Amino acid sequence: TLYMSDSLKSEPFLISYLVRVATFQLAAHTVWEGLAEHRWSDAQLKELQGLLARYDFIADLQRPLDAERAAGLLAPELMAERKIQLSDFTGGFQSSGAAAANAFGQIMPRGWYELEKVNYCRLFNLQMDGAFDASAKRVFPARIASGAKALDQAFAGRNPITTILTRHQLFSVIMLPSLGNVPKKGALGQVTADEAMLACALERHRLAHGQFPERLDALVPELIPALPHDVITGEAYKYQRTANSFLIYSVGWNEIDDGGKVVLKGSTMDPAQGDWVWQYPMK
Repeated sequence: TLYMSDSLKSEPFLISYLVRVATFQLAAHTVWEGLAEHRWSDAQLKELQGLLARYDFIADLQRPLDAERAAGLLAPELMAERKIQLSDFTGGFQSSGAAAANAFGQIMPRGWYELEKVNYCRLFNLQMDGAFDASAKRVFPARIASGAKALDQAFAGRNPITTILTRHQLFSVIMLPSLGNVPKKGALGQVTADEAMLACALERHRLAHGQFPERLDALVPELIPALPHDVITGEAYKYQRTANSFLIYSVGWNEIDDGGKVVLKGSTMDPAQGDWVWQYPMK
């Protein structure tokens, strides 16, 4: 499954990035299952560590976001050239509504399309600037929340008429709001990769020494060259050893250390609340 996930890495599209992260999560669960049952040998764990260490979902964010920005500029250009229609971006219209929307799109002045491009870039930057730092391998939830709030304020009081006629934010309204969740998905993918790598090193320590270490830094340099840092805080991942087990965790999207508590939303983890935890029962 890791190879299937990696097959998407060269694609520039945002959907490919999101599918890659989701596929990687499935692969990481397989690693989790093998560790829970002590099925991996030291040689297998060492190979898995090497594979997991290569992932950098934060640096990989830049290219699909650049492609998304390019798509936001291309869409009004194609519409201005009558190669696509307004209803292609505003699904849900009845047939009569779609016809009216398309007719309006055909009579819009060319300058309005240029204003759409300008506003799209301006609002894209308003939302995403400072959201992550690829060189530092960090994501900043507070900055992303601030960008989302600023975007909501820019769209405040909008309706279809003012959006098109006076604000020239049609494509921004359609394409930008969902982008705010992308860095969170990338951050969760990177935390999963880091925690899985650490879990492999911890299991190798157990195989070599008969128990898990008291501290993560006991893994360095024998089993891992350097400890990864939490992409949310920039600090070391939290680690707790119990009598027969351990847990590793990131403070998660709320940037609060909840002591390794996972918050559920239905039957699955709520990524917006609680900590992002790796743990498993020991026999």
